[in-house]
Amino acid sequence: MAQPKVSAIRCIEFNVPDLEQSARFYEDAWGLAPIARDDGGSIYLRATGPEHHAVVLHENAEVAVAAIGFAATDKASVDALHARAQGLGVSVVAPPVPSTRPGGGYSFSFRHWDGWTFAISSDVETHDDTEDAIDRPRRFSHIALHSERSDEAVAFFVENFGFTLSDQTDLINFLRCDSDHHSLAIVRAGTPAVHHVSYEMPSFDALMRGAGRMKEMGYPLEWGVGRHGPGDNIFSYFAEPHGFMNEYTAEMHQVDEATYKTGTPEQWHRPENRMDQWGFSAPPSEAMMNSHGALLPAAACSRNAIYKRPEDGIVAAFLVDFHRQRRIGVTGVSRTSCPADRSRSRGPRSGLPGTRPSQTRTVIFRRISGPSGHPRQCP
Repeated sequence: MAQPKVSAIRCIEFNVPDLEQSARFYEDAWGLAPIARDDGGSIYLRATGPEHHAVVLHENAEVAVAAIGFAATDKASVDALHARAQGLGVSVVAPPVPSTRPGGGYSFSFRHWDGWTFAISSDVETHDDTEDAIDRPRRFSHIALHSERSDEAVAFFVENFGFTLSDQTDLINFLRCDSDHHSLAIVRAGTPAVHHVSYEMPSFDALMRGAGRMKEMGYPLEWGVGRHGPGDNIFSYFAEPHGFMNEYTAEMHQVDEATYKTGTPEQWHRPENRMDQWGFSAPPSEAMMNSHGALLPAAACSRNAIYKRPEDGIVAAFLVDFHRQRRIGVTGVSRTSCPADRSRSRGPRSGLPGTRPSQTRTVIFRRISGPSGHPRQCP
């Protein structure tokens, strides 16, 4: 048997205080479709692709990530990955069993030391009606997570679950589990938190139509539209009602395993005074700069958790002092004001509290040489 590995990213599960409000956002504004409710009332929403669901919403007093779902090719792979997880000493939340949840399948889950719960499943039901829509997500694309033990986290996923390091900048490690350039990004930062959650749109046009719908419904564009360096994907970011960042993305680089060479921090640099490859995007909004730390692992929200929600928040990673042309520490920059409790629900942004340093901007790196090692012209 080949070495068992994670074969794809499936879905994300959130705890939210107002289930119906969140469901309305993801259906009416974000473009997902409700597909099922389980016995506990949790709501399952799908994108247009074959995956049974992209998002699961659970009602809970605290806003948090309940689980991140990955796929394995078959039950034998699930069992083998479970055995691997047990040998690593992580906390197994549930052993491999047939799932009774909507979509079914065969799965197990474990809790990473940063507090994230990961579920790995096979044999989940799929949809036959998979025609792309002109303004709706095709699937859940990737998630970016802060970790104060980022190098260890990268080794954990690469050595034990079959991920591959696609590119590495001074601040971010981009990991892939299929042909997409990245399904998981590990940000060198402090307290474990979500940097952003991303959904794939079928085209640039679909991304713009989805972004247009969000703006028409009162959700301002927080960053974009632009094209990233690592991954070469188009991006647009919007604040979800609870304050964390959702991304529409398109045209993610597809890796050719035979020719792709992993990029190093020395091969990436920030084009002068640019927020993206094109030079089109404005800097991220105040809301985006203040959003990091708005979404934590569910384990961090329990009474007995060792994690604490930062009282003054953290603007972690992606910061550069343009006045002095130096990077600010990767552990983050404290804000001068920030709501102590980020769990309250928010609708479209209007004057969110919090400030960011006046001379900071988001760092975007551009690879000096292309995936095959050939020179690539920088903008």
